[in-house]
Amino acid sequence: MEKNDFGKEYYSNPKYEYVRTLADYLFPPDEDNWEPIEGLDIMWSVESGYSGLPFKRQDYDINENIQDSLALMGLDPDKFWELMRFIHTYSNSKFTNGIQLEEPLFDTMIRFGESLNNDSAEITVKIKDKKLFQLSQSEFNDCLYEAIYDYCKKRKDDPGFRGSAINLDENERVERDPSIQIYDEYPYFEYIIDKFRQDKELPTRVKGQKGSRNKRLLISRIMFFTGLTRNKGFNEDVNALKGIINKYKDKPIDIISGRFLV
Repeated sequence: MEKNDFGKEYYSNPKYEYVRTLADYLFPPDEDNWEPIEGLDIMWSVESGYSGLPFKRQDYDINENIQDSLALMGLDPDKFWELMRFIHTYSNSKFTNGIQLEEPLFDTMIRFGESLNNDSAEITVKIKDKKLFQLSQSEFNDCLYEAIYDYCKKRKDDPGFRGSAINLDENERVERDPSIQIYDEYPYFEYIIDKFRQDKELPTRVKGQKGSRNKRLLISRIMFFTGLTRNKGFNEDVNALKGIINKYKDKPIDIISGRFLV
């Protein structure tokens, strides 16, 4: 199937409902309401075999832990399968072939300006190893702080000033530990489960229940199934997943996909 033909399939086939919903959340229309194509591009990469997923449908179908939870939550297993393939391909393209984002000039200048707002601040100017200035006058620091603030205020709506620079050199691609990919994928699954689950008014457990309604446990088991971790603890409880969430929760994701540039 050609990509143009797949586009019709992507937007019309019910099995891509979870994928399209997540794509709309991750890549919303711009101010002119142009329909983003990132979701289509990622799913086409999956369907064309580019992504080389490390997990198989037949193993997914017989995984009782996952299938029982999906059934209890009222989630469609076919739609969820497509969602798993989509999320893994997108996130994997960031953390195994990623582009490191540089700090926006706006943020650098604001951070520098804030450092001047201190009575003990000193400014040192060097050319190579030759020190030209070393200033600590608070009045000068105040003037420089105000100048930086005024400049940043004037350019706060400039995308080139606020945005992060990227390096497109394929030799500069980076790879990160799988644990940060787990952290990245978690909220994507959480968003779709919360949006489509049908059991919100039911108790977490009832007598004789086969499987778990615990959202976080389901996601933890998905991370184990998809091969992002070999820690069997992910298949048994949520403690290992909680540890990763707590480890990275205050650290921004400063990397984008080297394939999709998002």
